Amino acid sequence: MAFLPRKLAVTTESGVPRRAVFLLSGLFAVVGTVLVIEPGVVVDAVATASSIFIVLYLLSIVSYARVRGLTVRSVLNLLLLAVLGASLIQSGWRSLYAVVVLAVALTVQVVQSRRSEKGSGT
Repeated sequence: MAFLPRKLAVTTESGVPRRAVFLLSGLFAVVGTVLVIEPGVVVDAVATASSIFIVLYLLSIVSYARVRGLTVRSVLNLLLLAVLGASLIQSGWRSLYAVVVLAVALTVQVVQSRRSEKGSGT
């Protein structure tokens, strides 16, 4: 998996990551076509995209709390976790994509860190 970003980061002489632009353009064209053919899925697509941003907000808040420790500001931010979590639950199946991607990413990170600990002899 680590090879994908490196291959997409190859730039032209003018600094344009042409492969990444083509990939994103192709994906946008596919999604745009689906949304034009099936306009009823627009609401579901927007709700799914919103759930992805909610998960990103959750990660940002947790990261902030880990870096800063328990301060008044970090505790107030941690209170938002309940509101954002309730929003994810309210979205129902639309939030499934974001939660599954987060779970897979966390699993990969745990597996990789365990492998590196075994490799270093710790």
